Amino acid sequence: MKKPLLTIIIPTYNRASLLEKALKSLLPQIKDLEDVELVVSDNASTDQTEEVVRQALQTGSFKYNRNNENMGAVGNIFTAIEEIATGEYCWVIGDDDMVRQGKVNKIVEIIKENKLIDYFFINYFTKQIKERDDIIDNFNSAYTPSLKECLSKDLTEKQLNNWEHLLGIDTDWPSYLFTAIVSSIFRRTTWLQYSNCIQFDKIADNQFSRLDMTYPHLKIVAISMINKPVYYIGDPIVLLGQGSQEWSGHLPKILLLRLKDVIELYEEIGVSEEYLHIVRNHYLKQCGTVCFKLLEESNDPSHFKMVMEAMQWANDNKIFFNSFIEETRHFVQRLKTYQEYLVEMLVSTIIAYSDKDDISIAVWGSGEICRLLYTSSDNLARKVKVVIDNNKTLQGTVFQNKFIIRSPDYLKENHVDIIVIASIKYVDEIIDQIRNQLNINTRILSLKGLS
Repeated sequence: MKKPLLTIIIPTYNRASLLEKALKSLLPQIKDLEDVELVVSDNASTDQTEEVVRQALQTGSFKYNRNNENMGAVGNIFTAIEEIATGEYCWVIGDDDMVRQGKVNKIVEIIKENKLIDYFFINYFTKQIKERDDIIDNFNSAYTPSLKECLSKDLTEKQLNNWEHLLGIDTDWPSYLFTAIVSSIFRRTTWLQYSNCIQFDKIADNQFSRLDMTYPHLKIVAISMINKPVYYIGDPIVLLGQGSQEWSGHLPKILLLRLKDVIELYEEIGVSEEYLHIVRNHYLKQCGTVCFKLLEESNDPSHFKMVMEAMQWANDNKIFFNSFIEETRHFVQRLKTYQEYLVEMLVSTIIAYSDKDDISIAVWGSGEICRLLYTSSDNLARKVKVVIDNNKTLQGTVFQNKFIIRSPDYLKENHVDIIVIASIKYVDEIIDQIRNQLNINTRILSLKGLS
């Protein structure tokens, strides 16, 4: 039998109803394509997956692999690629995805015309899983997505001289670019050559604990394809179903820590600063928002630890701080009961970014936020030499007979490492007074950002 050009792999586990729709969409498209092999790799499901497969085999031919035990998502994918697939190229799609009508044939033709290329990137779009099912059932997988729905706004098709040039395509989500495995078609022999860079663990609790256990395909592709030509397919060929992801509970860890690992990987393999800048800036912008949302929704200590790890890696990046502080500003106005938790985190962040054992923090702003910042700094065993009121007429205010608010004149007479503006109103005016009237260039952190 002729070796297939392309093996399409659908890994699955206990998602029989999702798999049924995926097969309903895909089997008619590959029925007359001799160059295409379909593999369903079942990770020892205990639901009706085997029955769904049995019924589907009556309408189309494909390989069914059932593992003896649950090998984890990474193990299942690796087994399918390395032990079951026989195609020259491999394409892994989710059981909750959908390939648009007629697009498998298009993929095959593009590969045939570019046989010297080892890697093809495919644009995709997203919809809720119910919408995916409706398109499959009622429109035979025929749908034209809007530009807004697509990952990339570049709908052209072209060869690029260098894999890293993909990082410069027109998208609102550059740090997510290679995270969806369905966007990658790769030469199987190239995968086999480089797959030993991945160390995976069968222990379920370790899932998403490392880059290798989260985006192994991304790591293999990046290492194997850096400085090599690739082909970009801007046609949004695949619909990614949303709302059925069983890993959604791990999303904060993925967004904060694993995407950080992706950037560090890019740095390690030598991606140019031009493209690192694009990916890093997007990560830092969304990271600040994610950090805040995570803290807003949970008091879990492990979440706080994740946030602090991400913040320490981000260092004093203004993009990160601005996105984080913008969320903070709305948060303070909405939920004052969380202020103490918030200000402790802010001061912890300031301290984490300082290379001094003992820093001087001045807090500008009267009221509860100011008091909490002072208390938090004191509890963290750091010297806070002065707390300054934003009311220029006040020469001293006492909170609970302990916390003294001094006048702005203190700044002119004493060195301060960081000034925190805790006021919500008149922030611009306060910064103007510090910079111009007091003529002080000390670093300022406010609810509007870092300056």
